[in-house]
Amino acid sequence: SEVIDQYYSNHETTIKNFHNPDISSIIIGDIKVNNQVSTTECMPIVKRLDDLELTFEITPDKGDLQLIPSISFFNKELRNIAECKPENVWINTKENEPVKFSIKLDSVQFAKGVYTVTLGLVNKNDKQVVFRGQSICGFQVKSDRLFWTSFELEGQVKIHSQ
Repeated sequence: SEVIDQYYSNHETTIKNFHNPDISSIIIGDIKVNNQVSTTECMPIVKRLDDLELTFEITPDKGDLQLIPSISFFNKELRNIAECKPENVWINTKENEPVKFSIKLDSVQFAKGVYTVTLGLVNKNDKQVVFRGQSICGFQVKSDRLFWTSFELEGQVKIHSQ
C-alpha cells in the first residue's frame, strides 16, 4: 500500500489554461485544497471520506463579471471522472480586484490515487467560457484499501433471509 502511495506522489501535473480575451483574462492566485496550498511541487493529501474544499482566488483583468464556476475531476490517466456544476450560483467580480470562492464536497468517495481539478468559469449573461484552467491543482487521496476504480463507494448490505 505504501509503494502505491509513493507511486502516486511522484505524479506530475501539467497546467494548461484557456482565456477568452474578448471578455477578460483571469489571473489565478492561491489555490487551496482543504486549506493546504496546491502547487505542482506540493500536492495536498486528502483522506478518503473526508470533506473536500477547494478554494480559488481569481482576478479578472477587465470588466465587471458574473461568473458561474464549475470543477471537473480527472484521474491519473487524465480521464474525467466527476464534475460539480453548482446551479444558480455566480461570483460577482470587479476589474482588477481579487475574489476568493470555495466549492465544498462532503465525504469524498474517491479511491486511493492522484486527482487533478479543472476550473471552469462561464459568463452568466451569455454562457461564454471566460476561463478554463486544465489541471489547475491536484491532490492525492489516501485510503487503507486498494481499489482499481476511481470511486470506492460506501454502501449498505441488507440481508432479507438466510
